[in-house]
Amino acid sequence: MSPSILKRVADSKFAIAVARKTGLRKALRGLYFRAAGPKDKVLRMSLGGLDAQFRVHTAEEFRILESFGGGEAPVLERVLSRLPEGAAVYDVGANVGLYTIFLAKKVGPRGSVVSFEPDGTNYSHLVENVRLNGLATVTCVQSALGEKAGEGNLAQGDIIGNYSLLTKPGPGLRSTPVAIVSGDVYAEEKGLPVPYLLKVDVEGFEYAVLQGLRRTLRNASCRAILIEVHPYLLPSGVTADMVIAELKSAGFDGQETFERPRDFHSFMWKTDKAHA
Repeated sequence: MSPSILKRVADSKFAIAVARKTGLRKALRGLYFRAAGPKDKVLRMSLGGLDAQFRVHTAEEFRILESFGGGEAPVLERVLSRLPEGAAVYDVGANVGLYTIFLAKKVGPRGSVVSFEPDGTNYSHLVENVRLNGLATVTCVQSALGEKAGEGNLAQGDIIGNYSLLTKPGPGLRSTPVAIVSGDVYAEEKGLPVPYLLKVDVEGFEYAVLQGLRRTLRNASCRAILIEVHPYLLPSGVTADMVIAELKSAGFDGQETFERPRDFHSFMWKTDKAHA
């Protein structure tokens, strides 16, 4: 069976349902990785006229990267279309660098990207991908962002994009202590530029991240944010409406929403209507 046919079969709803019920999901992903994965373990991808490379270590990593994080290509392409060259960007919850690499390619050598990723394995793969693409403008930080500095427990499973500081470890999950910093405090201490764009994907911890970035969000130079909101993962007392309201109160009055079955991406920007 050719890799293209195997991919269509593997991505079909029927195959996914059968794999879940039979417990063969991991085995089938491994089979697809061996058949369709790059022989040199380097996945080459293009989006919006930009080319990028990613080192793939596992079948799960290959699946996530190849599918643009589970179908996020239109979201990333929309963000890239509004991102000017030379801009500063913060990637909060960078994972292995899918957004980081393309964002850094777009802002170019006059721009900069600061990528925050608390998980040790994902962080090492993020650093590897930054080096693979020769991006000297990217700074990688092994930490999570939150309302204040401290330590949290990161629940981790087999799906590399679903690590959460809010999910309690259970069957199939392990827990690792990770550092948490306030975005405002860290940026001020390190002398980081105010980001033109913030990208936030933190599996339910988004409201805490925003609370720790209140000064940054209200800075006139911070113009846009892409945030993935996970209503089913938000802590008690926090709603998706509260997350969006926090951003609107900071001046982000333009909005596009990209719905998914259980969560959504919100791309928001400042139109400056309030100051017109």
